[in-house]
Order: sequence, then structure tokens, then C-alpha cells
Amino acid sequence: MHALVLVHPDRDPVEEADPRHAETVRTAADDARQARTNAPPSGLLAAVAKAVVENTAMARSKAPPVKIIIDVHERQSGIADTLAELGAEIEIAQLRAGDYAVGADTLVERKRVLDLHTAVLKGRLWPQLGKLRAACSFPYLLIEGSDIDRGPLHHNAVRGVCLAVIDQGIALLRSGYQRDSALWIHRLAVRCQQLEPAAERPAYAQRPRPKPGDETAEALLASVPGISTSSARALLERFGSVAAVVAADYADRLTVPGIGPERARALEETFNLRRGSKDAPDAR
Repeated sequence: MHALVLVHPDRDPVEEADPRHAETVRTAADDARQARTNAPPSGLLAAVAKAVVENTAMARSKAPPVKIIIDVHERQSGIADTLAELGAEIEIAQLRAGDYAVGADTLVERKRVLDLHTAVLKGRLWPQLGKLRAACSFPYLLIEGSDIDRGPLHHNAVRGVCLAVIDQGIALLRSGYQRDSALWIHRLAVRCQQLEPAAERPAYAQRPRPKPGDETAEALLASVPGISTSSARALLERFGSVAAVVAADYADRLTVPGIGPERARALEETFNLRRGSKDAPDAR
């Protein structure tokens, strides 16, 4: 059995102890004194903690703020305010495609779950994503909402849409709520604008630079609304090059597996579209 001994700080614990437990008290008192001797002063610990906090804040203050351009239609979403709180320098402007321009030829299209369902049903999603791909090298679709099935689409249909988006070369992000969306957008802007030292960036953060080749040719054709990566690959296998696809006529393109009248029309209109024309192709 162990005795619990209470020791007054101003008295000798051995003198105050019961003679029967004097040796036990003496050992406990020696251990306590040794622990106090080895422990760093509480003032030193507080100073170290304060210095760590100040150095961290100073390092953050020296880093330049990320610059994010936000489309005028996203002004009321509340995300702009959160991005400003995170230290971003924001600008409201009319974007040709997407909702957020985060640098390095990267655009983000944000859709709430119900907006995604509605855009699919009304035929607006694929033309919007076609413009997004045509407007930048690195397109992202950010779907906001905790339940992706909260809408009229069947659960298989909405997941099929997500897979089709990825198949077209658009990175897919999921967020649960507005602040989560702002955190994704801010983090993406930091990476794109390379505001952190390159040596500290992990391998997965190194953005590969596109090189001329088959993948570039496929991506070029897949930027046409309604043309998936597999369709672009089939066109290249049939004609051999992007130039040959452009030179082919409507009837020849119809001979390619997966290219029906709507997709052939989208190719025709895209290849012959004049700059500044408002009549953009709308293939689905």
C-alpha cells in the first residue's frame, strides 16, 4: 500500500512526516526537488512559444498575397469575402469562361449540387465546360454541397456526369460548403502562382508542362463542345493529324466511330467560327 503525503512548501517534509514513513517521504521529496531543478523555467517556455508564433506570423506577412479574379456572377456567393479573409487579393471582373481565375492559365467553374443537376437537364453544362476547356490549359470543376444526389438526376446519372467531366480532361474538386470551396480555390491559387519555395513543394504539387504530341492533339480536339477524349482519339486515328481533321469535310467526319451528326456539326462550326462571333457551337 502506498501512502499519500501532502507536503507544505515552506516546511521540511521529513520533519513533518510520520516517523513510520520518514524514509518514503525523504525519497519523494528528493525526487520532487530534482524534477523542479531539471524543468525549464515557465517564463522561458512562454517566451519560446511567443517567438514561434511571431516568427510564423512574420513569415506569412512577407509572402505576397495570391491574386484571384472572380467573375461578376460570383460576387454574391460569399466566397470572395472568405478569400479576402484568407489574405487573397481579389478582383471582380467579367470572365469569358469559369468563375475564378487563379493564375497559371487555370480556371475554376463552381457549381452547387442543385445547379449541376439543373445545368445537365437544361443542356447548359457541356457547352459551359467546352468554353472552360477552350479558355485555359488547366480547367477545374468544383462541385459544392455535401450530398451529390440532392437533385432530380438519378444517382447513376450524376456520377456518370462526373466521370464524363474527368474523361474530358477537367479536374474535379468536391467541397462541402462555401468556406470549403474558398479554401480549395485559395490553395489552388497558391500552387499556381508558386508563392511557396519550390524546394518545399511536394512532388505531387509539381505541375507538368504540356509537350507537343498525341496528348496535346487529343486535348485540342477535345476542347470542341461534345467531343470527348475518346472521340478525339478516334478522329486522329482516322485522319492522322489535327490539320487533316480540320481539312476533312462533314461527310468524312461522320464515318468516324462515335461521331454523329451533332458532333460533326460542332466540329464544322468550331473550325469555321470567326473570332468575336456569338454563335458558338452547342453540341451535347
